[in-house]
Amino acid sequence: RYGSSGSERIYDSLAAWNTARTSAATAYVPETCEIGMAFDELRTSTLYITVNSAGTIITTLVNGVRSGAYHNGALMAGYVLWSSGSNAVLGASAYRVRFDGFTVRNTVASGNGLDVSKTYAVADRMIALGIGAGATAGAGIYIGAATATAANCIVSGFYYGIQTQANLYTATVANCTAVK
Repeated sequence: RYGSSGSERIYDSLAAWNTARTSAATAYVPETCEIGMAFDELRTSTLYITVNSAGTIITTLVNGVRSGAYHNGALMAGYVLWSSGSNAVLGASAYRVRFDGFTVRNTVASGNGLDVSKTYAVADRMIALGIGAGATAGAGIYIGAATATAANCIVSGFYYGIQTQANLYTATVANCTAVK
């Protein structure tokens, strides 16, 4: 995140940022990961965001302006996080994690796209892509916590579009489009 001179940190992947900031973050200061360019990041397992901070934002906004990492509503455009793991591509393992403006792509028949199963986790302007007709299980966005939110998202190619656990108080799904 850009701040005062000398405070900038550059990482070569979301996974590298997560590893570095997990050990450096404090519960009193928010953490922001600004994805500045379009590229594909390939993984073989779920990337769980474990940064425990006052609030963690992973976004394609750089200094308030959408970067080339933003998908702009186009499938497979911008920054794309791929996973061939059998669980979710990307998940919130800490509270108050916000995913904003990029694409996750699951390449297995039974996995989820995004897992927002922590309190105050948010998926906003995200695209979740599955394998399509061969999907045997899995949801594009899985909401498993009260106060978790999916808003303005596009989901395609999963067995379930957006799935929630029963009786989630104040969980929100708003203005999302899900197609098989």
